[in-house]
Amino acid sequence: MNGIAYKALGSPAAVEFYYDDHNKKIGLRRCDPSKKFAFKVKQEKGKDHYLIYAGAFCTHFAISTKRTVLFENPEQKPDHMVVVDMSKTTRISRGSR
Repeated sequence: MNGIAYKALGSPAAVEFYYDDHNKKIGLRRCDPSKKFAFKVKQEKGKDHYLIYAGAFCTHFAISTKRTVLFENPEQKPDHMVVVDMSKTTRISRGSR
């Protein structure tokens, strides 16, 4: 995630994921890193973007992760939750070869 999204989430050390299968939306909200289902947020060295290793979340909900995508128009909720729509994405990598 980029620095703007990171700040919108309140510059978290960890996030929780929420999934709405019916509407194909994913929510992220900051949480305590010691929480059971917390995913740690790590800054890429020397860059203004952040990584969240969410493979377990994607596997659990059978979300395909074959390539990197840009989520268009993420929604910021009043409670610092950021919601992305999986049907509104732009492909930014070729995927596996």
